[in-house]
Amino acid sequence: TEILNTPIPITIQAITAVTDITKLSNNENNNNLGAEKTQFSKLRECESYFVSPLLEALVGFYGDIISDRTFIYILPSVLKIFPESLLSILRELSKKVNPNNQQKSESGPLFDSQSLRAFLSVLNTARRLGQIDGMGLLKLLNKNEGETNNSNILSDISLSSLIESALMHSDESLRLSALELVCVGPKLTEIPTLFELDMVKKFLSLNLKVPHPHFRYQVIAVLQRLFERLKESAAKQFRAVSNNNIKTTGSNALAPSLEDMILFLNWLCNFLTSSLYPGSPFPRKILPLELYKLMVEIWSPKSNENNPATFSFCQAIAPKLLLFSEKNTVILF
Repeated sequence: TEILNTPIPITIQAITAVTDITKLSNNENNNNLGAEKTQFSKLRECESYFVSPLLEALVGFYGDIISDRTFIYILPSVLKIFPESLLSILRELSKKVNPNNQQKSESGPLFDSQSLRAFLSVLNTARRLGQIDGMGLLKLLNKNEGETNNSNILSDISLSSLIESALMHSDESLRLSALELVCVGPKLTEIPTLFELDMVKKFLSLNLKVPHPHFRYQVIAVLQRLFERLKESAAKQFRAVSNNNIKTTGSNALAPSLEDMILFLNWLCNFLTSSLYPGSPFPRKILPLELYKLMVEIWSPKSNENNPATFSFCQAIAPKLLLFSEKNTVILF
């Protein structure tokens, strides 16, 4: 009874907000400027009903059970109905987590588990809904110096430090959530950013020895999505170079080129094979072996024979990849 009574304020205020926005949606035919201003002001008023209790639930104010249910059920619904509220939610979360009040380490502030979980849940949910992509994440990180819009969105915290803290956290679920954030996008053709590739390197550098099979399988599943994104986006770039009829979004210093992707894959090959030495413990060598096998399945020209969109690309870069080099073949066999 106590658990059931706890979320009633959240439910009531969420229903009130949804009711208000439904009434606003019935007036979409009013396209004059006055109606737009009125709708915007009412939207901000609706936010005041649900943002505060939502944040309290996310950071565990009502307990872990309500927090988990909020992550799974309420947060996706709120962001679907109020996509403009994403920045407001992140701003309010940043006020609740001020690094000045956090314990410091050599790599930056140490965030508590619940704060990390709340931020990652919001960002992962928004990414699954297609509200932010890799470049949008960079804007939130204030990495894109060429963009003046949305600058200092999260002035109270360093979101890059937060993601790095999650990737190095002792909690496996937080590490996996942070890895999913930088690996999984709504579209396979979305080009991974250099920041995302750097975060993957940091994760693998500390998590290659995985003793738990369940966590290992989850890591492999997430990295498979990254490899597929790399292949599809790189193949799209390759086709654009060889076919002038294909339009691209233009170059970006923060998006990797084909050479950058090849360098990343070669680094990964060398890193994985470095753990395959005589006498290496099973937890250390099983993940590198499974990841190496996965890379061969994804990047091998033979496995892409039935996919004309990627076959020519995989065939062209195969000689440049250490994945099929004589040295690595000797190590494996």
